[in-house]
Amino acid sequence: MATLSALRDYLSEKKEVPLMDLAHQFHKDPEVLRDMLAHWVRKGKVQLYTGKSACQSQCGGCGQQSIEICRWIEPLPDTVQPTL
Repeated sequence: MATLSALRDYLSEKKEVPLMDLAHQFHKDPEVLRDMLAHWVRKGKVQLYTGKSACQSQCGGCGQQSIEICRWIEPLPDTVQPTL
């Protein structure tokens, strides 16, 4: 089931996932997922960007399509604790 917390958990584990993979994983339309991901984007936890297809076959079948990628952003620690 695609809930905000399920998306958070999946992305925080995988770190970076193409939007279409999320659509398959959660059985949701990419537009619906974009709307849900907007919540995490506003909170500064997710970044959406466009990348190139990872296809290396050079057959031309994929047309070197651009793909949307969702990246989980790890928070930086507020303070660095000195090691003793």
